[in-house]
Amino acid sequence: MGIDAVKEHLLAVNKGDNVVEDSLPLYLKRMFELYALKPLNWRCHQMQMHLESTRELDWASFIVKFHRVERSITTFQNMAAQVLFYPSDPSFPLVDMYFKDEFGKLFGIQATMSEKHPKTVSTHERFYEEIATNPHRTPLELFYLVIPCYKDHYSQSSYDESQFWKGVQSQNESIWKNNISFYALVPPDNFMQPHNQI
Repeated sequence: MGIDAVKEHLLAVNKGDNVVEDSLPLYLKRMFELYALKPLNWRCHQMQMHLESTRELDWASFIVKFHRVERSITTFQNMAAQVLFYPSDPSFPLVDMYFKDEFGKLFGIQATMSEKHPKTVSTHERFYEEIATNPHRTPLELFYLVIPCYKDHYSQSSYDESQFWKGVQSQNESIWKNNISFYALVPPDNFMQPHNQI
């Protein structure tokens, strides 16, 4: 599916002209993949839990340029910087795509069409097993990829733990909460202008 068809569909959903269906995250992932080899200048917002802070955080630029897209799974040790790994296996846990930046930081992208996308600790564990590292050694910045009509919800200053986590009760699970940071990611403002390029 080409970028024009993807963008037209997402614009219609964003305006409320099309219903939100289960396949919509596929359109979001496809849009991100199609623009992955161009300099991406999107907007992101850090999502904090209530206990972390209540200070207002502005939306900031999210700029990255990937060298290529790999439809495969590889370990963190073997990941080349600025390569977007997009596993073809739909059962891959926690994220849809992941990458390492030039400074060795780990990022994950999860497309979602809902206001919450919580996961269990076991889901995080499976992700780290797949890439053969752990959150102590390799903290994760996890970005929820959404369309602009969800921006108000993802602009809040802080969130309940249930926004991100399912069933986290044990103190032993603090390793996960302390080493995973959550962000919202939206297309640039001109996404709302159908004839402009992102």
